[in-house]
Amino acid sequence: MYKKKYVNNTFDDRGLPCNDLWRGVIEFMAEDTANLVQKISFTFEKAGLSRFYSHHDLMRHFERALRRASLAVRLSSGFNPRPRMVFPHPLSLGVSSLCEEIEIEFTDSLPAEEIFRKLAVQVKPVVKLLAWKKLPPVKKGRKVVSSEYEITGWPDLPAIAVELGAMLEEEKILVTRGHGRKERLIDMRPYIIDGVITAKGLRLKIKHLENGAGRVDEVNKYLSEKLGLDWCSHEMTRVTMEFCN
Repeated sequence: MYKKKYVNNTFDDRGLPCNDLWRGVIEFMAEDTANLVQKISFTFEKAGLSRFYSHHDLMRHFERALRRASLAVRLSSGFNPRPRMVFPHPLSLGVSSLCEEIEIEFTDSLPAEEIFRKLAVQVKPVVKLLAWKKLPPVKKGRKVVSSEYEITGWPDLPAIAVELGAMLEEEKILVTRGHGRKERLIDMRPYIIDGVITAKGLRLKIKHLENGAGRVDEVNKYLSEKLGLDWCSHEMTRVTMEFCN
């Protein structure tokens, strides 16, 4: 685990730290000492009011849960060590998910089933752990290539079917992304793979590219405005994620 190295806090006549102090500082910063023993991906459900947890809120929630569970998670180096964990593709605010994943690095060989059991207790009720999978013990995370979403709550499915067909025939669909100085127009058509109407509503497949990814809330807003509807009244849920091999 991460331990602070106490050193003699002395300075030379220029006001700079002496060698002993710097030696301690170097040891302190290199305390990422723990080697990567195993890496585990946890699948979890984020639904209900938890969909309004931001990405940073969710990161802090998992950090605290890992501490409460007393798990030997691998830490980053430096003066502000943080658990090494990755969300392959974070959700937009307000979007639920049945298949979210988080990859966490550990420094001991505790059985994955035991880690899953301990962590599952601590992350409730914000999220619900569903499954775990061991990954190769490498630092690089997996890449998501596509995601499927369901958008429910449409009052008129035949009307949305017409608008969906028209959208898929478009060569370019410009939407505004960002706020203030960062506001810009982007073409979201290259990110939309396909869409179908189901008994529940609209099922949409969105592509993730090297230069960015499509956003289900932008598609929801675009179609809702075409029908004069409030896009915030529709529930958006990620149902599957496809990873690059």
